[in-house]
Amino acid sequence: MPIVDGAHMFGSQANQTYSTEDLKSVERRLYANTAVEFDRELGALVASLKAAGTFDDTMIIVTADHGAALTDRSDRRVGDDLVQRWSEVAHVPLVVKSAGQASPEIVAAPRSTGQIARTVTAATGAQVPDELPLAPDLSDDLPKGPVFGTIADGRATPYVYQGVAEVDPWTPENLTPPDPAHPFAIGIDLGLLGKPVPSGYTELVNPSVQLLNGDSDQQALVVTGASCPDTTAPALVTSGDVVTGSLLWQKDATRGWAIAPKAEDYGFWCPAP
Repeated sequence: MPIVDGAHMFGSQANQTYSTEDLKSVERRLYANTAVEFDRELGALVASLKAAGTFDDTMIIVTADHGAALTDRSDRRVGDDLVQRWSEVAHVPLVVKSAGQASPEIVAAPRSTGQIARTVTAATGAQVPDELPLAPDLSDDLPKGPVFGTIADGRATPYVYQGVAEVDPWTPENLTPPDPAHPFAIGIDLGLLGKPVPSGYTELVNPSVQLLNGDSDQQALVVTGASCPDTTAPALVTSGDVVTGSLLWQKDATRGWAIAPKAEDYGFWCPAP
């Protein structure tokens, strides 16, 4: 998705924070949709391996490079306090299917992505030079636990894992929107979707609308230059004279954000103040 001037990610501000809970929910839904797309692509890979007869003999490792995204306070990791570091940031998926594995096993003890290299070399029988020290295999515990590093102020600082209670600010609606055809209609009565604008709403006059191009059947829009009298409530997005989504305002009312089904034209309607 294209970068928006004065913003860091979709719905957030230049300082990487969200000004409202609704805008935070938009980014979580975008993130969840990306995970669904990844899962779909992984399924296609698994299907092709099975079709080729090589699935049983193939090692598959699913993980991520880091967890630096979507904390409860920001669209990126901030602060680096103990709870945020190990609960919101450093957790990433790690699923391994070994060649010839017949049954699943869950490891509850902390593991590190740094252990993947040794796991792969051991599985393939590759020789590791003595001058290249590797972390233990994923089947073994780390001597001191996983390490998470930051590069704040140009200095690399490692932190060794400390157990903390997990923070989970996500809601079921972030992962499974109530209306799959309008997954980003947030903060409005979903019964209005597909219907004419009800009485009591007034059309936003002469807004400046930026379309963020993408391959999805959904269109991301940024609205500036005009705002509703009451920006604490979402405006309605319309196409073809029917409601198709919601426009969410930043707290400072300088910008509105929306994702709605693609159409030839868009209108924006303010609720009664």
